[in-house]
Amino acid sequence: MAVLLTWSGTATAQLNKLPVLQQVGVIPVQWDKQTEVNFSLEQSRRAFEEAVYDSARNARRFRILNNDLVAGMWSDTKGRQELATQFELHAYLSVVSANRDETLDITARLLDPNLKTLLMETESLSAVWFLQASKKDLTEKVEALVFRVFNRIPVDVSVTSIQGQYVTLSGGSEQGIATGDSVDLIRSQINGLHPANGTWLTFTQTPVGKAKILDVKKFSSVARLTEQIKEQSVEVGDGAKIPAIATRVKFARMDRKNEVVDAGPSSGPIVVPPLYSSQPATEPAAKPDTNVTPGFPEEKKTAPKPESSKKSKKKSEPDSETEEEQVEEAEEQAPQEAAPAEKDEGPSLWKNVATGVTSQKPIDHITIYSGPQWWSIKTKQASSSGKFPTWILNSLGAQVSRTLLFKIKTDFGGGLIFGDAPHGSYVGYTSFGSMYWEDDLIAGNGFIKKWRGGGYATFSGVSVSKGPYGGGDWVRGGGFIGFNGSIAAMAGETYDWFADYTIMPLNIGRLGFSGKRQSVESSFGMKLSFGAFQGQQSGVLLYGASIELGNETMTLSSGSRPQYSDWAIKLMARYAL
Repeated sequence: MAVLLTWSGTATAQLNKLPVLQQVGVIPVQWDKQTEVNFSLEQSRRAFEEAVYDSARNARRFRILNNDLVAGMWSDTKGRQELATQFELHAYLSVVSANRDETLDITARLLDPNLKTLLMETESLSAVWFLQASKKDLTEKVEALVFRVFNRIPVDVSVTSIQGQYVTLSGGSEQGIATGDSVDLIRSQINGLHPANGTWLTFTQTPVGKAKILDVKKFSSVARLTEQIKEQSVEVGDGAKIPAIATRVKFARMDRKNEVVDAGPSSGPIVVPPLYSSQPATEPAAKPDTNVTPGFPEEKKTAPKPESSKKSKKKSEPDSETEEEQVEEAEEQAPQEAAPAEKDEGPSLWKNVATGVTSQKPIDHITIYSGPQWWSIKTKQASSSGKFPTWILNSLGAQVSRTLLFKIKTDFGGGLIFGDAPHGSYVGYTSFGSMYWEDDLIAGNGFIKKWRGGGYATFSGVSVSKGPYGGGDWVRGGGFIGFNGSIAAMAGETYDWFADYTIMPLNIGRLGFSGKRQSVESSFGMKLSFGAFQGQQSGVLLYGASIELGNETMTLSSGSRPQYSDWAIKLMARYAL
């Protein structure tokens, strides 16, 4: 059910009912041009962007729409209309960054389907800290900012339908609701807007009834009304708070001492105009409150008290402080050693390069694989091949991927193969390495997200115990080009696919036929591989599969031209840092 809001002025609203917010899309992080110039290192930015998506889902507050779907449709009017009508999108989460010399102002907004700002919170980060922070530290900062925005909403779930004494709520097990819970239903109305940017500022909340949860699904639940203020007082759009919801639990544990404002005025947010590439900046810029330090956590400054007042307080009030509180007070009052001022040496290309190479992230992800593999070699004089493995799995290996510098990456790894041949058994090995450039290439609403291309090399061999073909050793080299993207599946799941095509014109090696070794004079080979993983997430073990097809024609020193082919199916597990 769509709820339209009409405002009576720029500073106040005449008790407009809070709209139902259940389906939320995350807009890709928007970086201003200055940030892109000063902070072009891919690692920190990519970690920050992943943290935004992860925080939205970890909040367990809303049902988050497919990220690639939103990324491909949010930036134009037609796409936004389709998201609102066909996918029932109720709001967007937007995070934008503005570079202010040595700081980054990160602003998180909750937007309506027409990109009007509803709620806003801002965090200021040191530029040096941003470049050096670990993935864990970045995630913590982003999560705190996103959770603060969500906690400004006075209710956690809303009534989406009513049938007699039964109501459907916009939250389920993901929001911490369990069968048998009792919830207090309240009507939240917006009665105050920010005078500069029109965001929600204050709310009026009126109790309308109580309900008991009867049935719980992942993102919805059914409850029976047990009490109403008056007959039919509960309406669609009324809501309830869920104490077990992730965003409220987080800050309850952190105990930030009033740094988080729940459903009330924010503590002096910076008003930052939108930075969307397809939308003009419509919000007026306001001068920040110089008496309040924006950001989270807030740095509190207290004026020193006169010595006489301290003494009089000690005489007039009993000493009720605990030992722990006294220690904390002593630490706060202790003089802090001033940090030496850093010398500003200006921009340095070497500093940027060194920071990128010496990243705190040693690898991007590690992959292990196993599965069936076949091979065959044919010449006029003899032929041989590997048999389909009896136990299905006859290969085992691992691969490591790492970002070297900017968008230059490397993959390396190796594995073993073994099995039976027509005249005996075989065992083999392979090792490989590649270095390539990977860059964005958004097409097909996120179906294709990146392309990559670079050099590829392998060192491998196989030994066959009996038969006319005894095996061989090779060093192969060439280049490849590949693409990867995402496929949206049912139930909001996504799969990250990849496809690579490799050409290998170089082969330095030898083969054994009928007890004689022959050198490879020339060769030309190619390989095609494609597969998919579960949607990319950090700190989670993901599963996938791939198929590899290879073919190579070699010319030996004897003049014969063997044809070598191999096929492999790999079952993979990947862990991304």
